[in-house]
Amino acid sequence: MRYYRIWIYACNGALLLAALAFCAAAGRALADYRRALVPGLGAAQPGFLYGYAALPVQAGLLQLLGCFAALRLSERMLNAYWLALLALLVGDAAIGVYWAFRFERVCRELRPQLRLRLAKDYDSDVDFSEAWDRLQREQRCCGVTGPSDFAAFNRSVLPPSCCRIPAHTTAVTPASLAVMSATSAVPFTPVHCAPHTAACAERLLSWLRRTADALFVLGYCVIAFLKLCFLGILRYEIKEMIQKIRILRSELGAGELLDGSPMHGGPLSQTVVVNAVNANGGVRAHGGSPERAGEREALLGRTSEPCARRSIHDEPLGLKTINGNNNCEMRELARGDYRPLAADSAATRI
Repeated sequence: MRYYRIWIYACNGALLLAALAFCAAAGRALADYRRALVPGLGAAQPGFLYGYAALPVQAGLLQLLGCFAALRLSERMLNAYWLALLALLVGDAAIGVYWAFRFERVCRELRPQLRLRLAKDYDSDVDFSEAWDRLQREQRCCGVTGPSDFAAFNRSVLPPSCCRIPAHTTAVTPASLAVMSATSAVPFTPVHCAPHTAACAERLLSWLRRTADALFVLGYCVIAFLKLCFLGILRYEIKEMIQKIRILRSELGAGELLDGSPMHGGPLSQTVVVNAVNANGGVRAHGGSPERAGEREALLGRTSEPCARRSIHDEPLGLKTINGNNNCEMRELARGDYRPLAADSAATRI
């Protein structure tokens, strides 16, 4: 039984590590300020709802169910664990197909949507303005496709985040320009600064593709692949484990009945043994009474026949011994909620 438990523990451990890595990557992407700049990737986007529900299950609840089922040797919990693993794999495949089409659409519409939003929200939406200025400063870019975007929006002044080191003439030294720039609140214009020439849409699209590739590798090349392998392996391991649980329970029940009763000490073992002799040896006994014992031994112990055969009653009858290899598992079952069968039905079956 320990072999099957080790398999379940190993599968749960590998899946937990992969799920935690995916959670870290997904959390980092959600917390990045650039996500708010991409149209259609809001935190309440319907495609994220599955992730909010599935990630806690895959990063803790599923492992608890599998380990608890292995410890308790519960058939229902083992089957529920396997079905939950299958349901998560199907859900991952479905959400993957959804995002495959959704992501391509987001990439196609990124540039026109950014141009519309930059023209509409740059001066009115403070959060968008701060995020866009931060993008231009950190990524050293200007506008959606270049500095000409601000001219197309009827803006005669470039935002300071678009400018590199301000340009200077021969009459103005860099030191004096630095002092003037620090004390002056006049915004830079295309005449007074050298803007970045890179397009911010390309930088944003590059970040978006890198993030999607990382999540795809962790979500499908690692987590989904592990689930698919574990489903095939654990299907047979859990099936064999359930069969062994049933065998151990039958052995435990037979041992308790032959000891006399579930509480040990009753007359049931003697009746069971005598009834077994009646069925196998053809000798009819009445409850193992002492007056019939001599007749039974005389009939079974004849040595004058030409082909005398040794009977099992030449040796004293003993109680059924249980396989010592299963003692550990049987003690675990004995601590559980096992209910032995009734005495009459068990004796008839034996």
